[in-house]
Amino acid sequence: MISRKGFTIGLMSLSLAAVLALPALAQNATPEATPEPTVAVTQETTPEVTPAATQESTPEVTLAPTQVTTQAPTQAATQAATTEATQNALPPVPANAIASGLSNPRNIAYDTDGSLYIAEAGAGGAVVVAHTDQGDATAGFSSQVSVVGADGSQSVWLPGLTSFSSPTGETLGLEAAYPQGDSVWLVFGGAAPGTPPPFYMDAVEEVDKASGRVKTYIDVYNYEKTNNPDGAEIDSDAAALAWGADGTLYIIDAAGNDILSWTASGGLKTFAAWKDDPVPTGMAFASDGSFYVSFLGTGIAPGAGKIEHWSADGKTLIETFSNLTAVTTVAVGKDGGVYAVELAQFGAQGPMPNSGSVVEVSKDGATTVEDGLNAPYGLAQAPDGSWAVTVNSTFAPPGSGAVVKVGGS
Repeated sequence: MISRKGFTIGLMSLSLAAVLALPALAQNATPEATPEPTVAVTQETTPEVTPAATQESTPEVTLAPTQVTTQAPTQAATQAATTEATQNALPPVPANAIASGLSNPRNIAYDTDGSLYIAEAGAGGAVVVAHTDQGDATAGFSSQVSVVGADGSQSVWLPGLTSFSSPTGETLGLEAAYPQGDSVWLVFGGAAPGTPPPFYMDAVEEVDKASGRVKTYIDVYNYEKTNNPDGAEIDSDAAALAWGADGTLYIIDAAGNDILSWTASGGLKTFAAWKDDPVPTGMAFASDGSFYVSFLGTGIAPGAGKIEHWSADGKTLIETFSNLTAVTTVAVGKDGGVYAVELAQFGAQGPMPNSGSVVEVSKDGATTVEDGLNAPYGLAQAPDGSWAVTVNSTFAPPGSGAVVKVGGS
């Protein structure tokens, strides 16, 4: 999800949950009790929180990972992935693509074996869930996880996940997939402000890499509803994850304007919250334990995006890299450099095509690594030191998404 505060067409009502949620999970998953309220914190104060009830559960379900689709990143593969709803020809596959034929690809992550996991938000589906003046909003199971192996082969590892699409082309679905040991951690985006999401959305799930069995379920929306860390309207949209050196999981809630911490023993806690609606999108740790947080910026206004650098304990704001636009993610490179993705630059008519970029930020400002990208979003560094970034991540025809290689070793 890109606009984070948008997509208010009401297609996320609870009455749709039984129809639109992943069927196996709807039948079996039983999240545990609502966590006790914690003390909301802001970026100016030290978090003082009390342990919340764990959100872990182990429903007997299987998501059935599969390797049935294998293709090379070619124009033919991209065209084959186009749905019947696409009326216009897809743009050419970039020459430096390492994956193509994707639908709204968002965050990406490399595994230790060199394979790349790609979260695709999908393109809705055949079920019409709302009628608007601009057209129909649809839902289906077109969201999925694709994988590019170390040998360059592309396949669908986990298909059939819930996806919603508005008539304007904005899509909700899977936001991220992170391989971690024997598991893959999935992040599902949230609903419109004040609207509870269907089951299995606005949540984080740990899935067994071999069997597809759900090992852990973390209900992000329920925590927002109970605690509301930023003190604003109840609005939640799980966007990304990061892991601390001690194994603590950090969940970035873009619409909630907060970062939550989670451990199996302690459950969810409020780690940090921002009250000026800057929309955090990503988090990355440096080797010294300090961390960086990326922000779209209030109102996604040009120049409102930023990256904040915080001390390891989260008490001190060390520096801010400002005057960026619509930053969707941040990463710390093997060289210690801080890299980020800018979704687009904005003109009088809104976001301009092919105006996104990958930049390196420092005290001297932002240095362009790659520009001329159309709606880039996720960023990950390959074993050879190069960077991979998703493009055509939103408001793009189904099947037009790709992952392209930028930078060098």
